[in-house]
Amino acid sequence: HSFENFWGFFTDTTRTSSQELQFDVYRPLTTVSFALTYAIFGANPIPYHLINIALHAFNVLLVFFLLRRAMGDETKALLAAAIFAVHPAQTEAVTWITGRGNVQSVFLMLLAMLAYLRGRPWFYVASLILYVLATLSKESGIVLPALLLAWQVFVPRDGSAGSWGRITRVAPFFGLAVVFVLMRIHFLGQVGQVPPHGGNWFTHGLIAIRTIAAYLQMASW
Repeated sequence: HSFENFWGFFTDTTRTSSQELQFDVYRPLTTVSFALTYAIFGANPIPYHLINIALHAFNVLLVFFLLRRAMGDETKALLAAAIFAVHPAQTEAVTWITGRGNVQSVFLMLLAMLAYLRGRPWFYVASLILYVLATLSKESGIVLPALLLAWQVFVPRDGSAGSWGRITRVAPFFGLAVVFVLMRIHFLGQVGQVPPHGGNWFTHGLIAIRTIAAYLQMASW
């Protein structure tokens, strides 16, 4: 509710996490986003929802641009982006106010990816900065380097650099990922979230495998 706590958003996780989550969430840029929204609109929930929806709408456009570049077919890219826009998996991220970190992180990741693919030095620097902002919005943003490598494997026609050159271009992103993990360890005392609803990492891993398998089966249908 106050920017007097601004630096605390980045250093004091007790200010930005629920005790039910054991203070194991480090998403300072999402907290900054909420602070800005509160400073402008107060506690009125409607603008919070509208901002999430707007971010999702921008994400749909960015997905379209990326897929059009990957597939070279505007119709296919439009269809895929439309599925992304209305897929039920997006519901919580878009309609739940606290899901801001999801849509904000994806927005910054997609911008980073598009900037990276431009290939020019200034766009490359911008891509690195956007990647940092994405990880500070939500920890899932850390996967961007893997996505860039996957792009180079599955869209080899996009870009003229050799294999080694492409790997060296992605290497700084992996370096930033390591820095982010070290920051989480420093501020949280751990790498990942401790499940607040019982169980341990082994049981949760088994549940995750079963859930992913069930989801892939539904997706295939």
